[in-house]
Amino acid sequence: MGIITQDITDIQEVSKLVFPNIPIVYSDDNHFYILIKDLNNELNKYINSEDIEATEINAFTDEFEKELILNWQTSGYEYKFQNQTVEYMHRRISVRYLTVSNPHTYINVSLIPWFMLPGRPYPVFVYAYAEWHYEKSEQKSMRLSAYAAGKIFGVDSFNKSTLSRVRKDKKFQNIHTDRALGADELSCQPGANIAEFTVELLENYPKMREQSKPDKCGQHALPISNPEYISHVFSSVPDELSKVIKGRSLSRKVAKITRTRPSRRLAIRQKRLQRLPECVQSDRIKFIRSSFIAACMAAVLDTAIKYHKFLII
Repeated sequence: MGIITQDITDIQEVSKLVFPNIPIVYSDDNHFYILIKDLNNELNKYINSEDIEATEINAFTDEFEKELILNWQTSGYEYKFQNQTVEYMHRRISVRYLTVSNPHTYINVSLIPWFMLPGRPYPVFVYAYAEWHYEKSEQKSMRLSAYAAGKIFGVDSFNKSTLSRVRKDKKFQNIHTDRALGADELSCQPGANIAEFTVELLENYPKMREQSKPDKCGQHALPISNPEYISHVFSSVPDELSKVIKGRSLSRKVAKITRTRPSRRLAIRQKRLQRLPECVQSDRIKFIRSSFIAACMAAVLDTAIKYHKFLII
């Protein structure tokens, strides 16, 4: 996943001429992603940590899907449903979303929930919180920050190695901005306009394969060199939301394990056992989770509307 290899000013002009408040992201494979804020009721329950029975959930309401499909069929475009597995709150569900394509312009447009990252197992706010927690912590420990994110969002498999790869690969976008993302004035166009915008995009956007310019890829983004970028993005989020773990670090205790060998003295070896840190109460965890998700949603949509990028790539 990445930024499309084309002059992004051309892309920005297209969106400004049609609907300037569409949260749209451009990939490097002739693929556009429109991030949808208004989700199916079941998917909203899932994100809000409410109990659901389904293992597969449609991303959008039936009415919204019917409206989209009608617009696309009228214009002669092909559509299909796709699925992506998302892990969150100790559950894995399959999210079903729509992709439409124009075979004449080689353009594909996918409409995905705002929290989803193509090809990634966790919602965007899990990665964002782990990085933000790391930058906010006095004691820089990726192990602690990964554990905090896993505890808040119910993803036990999210660990130090995952966070380390994200940081090493510089997956967080470094967008040229002098303010926190997710401003109060953020507004997204309603579903009807998104349906119209999708058709406009499929009809009028030039063939990317013929006009791609790899040398201009990301020309409006600063070099990724600021390790505190994510703190800047979420500078309006209260520091108190990072106070998840009681104590200062993951502690370890030493346990003596013995075994007997024939004709030998008793051998004693030591094994280091990890003791999980103590966290804040469950009510506090729920508050932190809901507060950060709200902040992250605003930042994600703001990034897509103003910079046409994912918050994380």
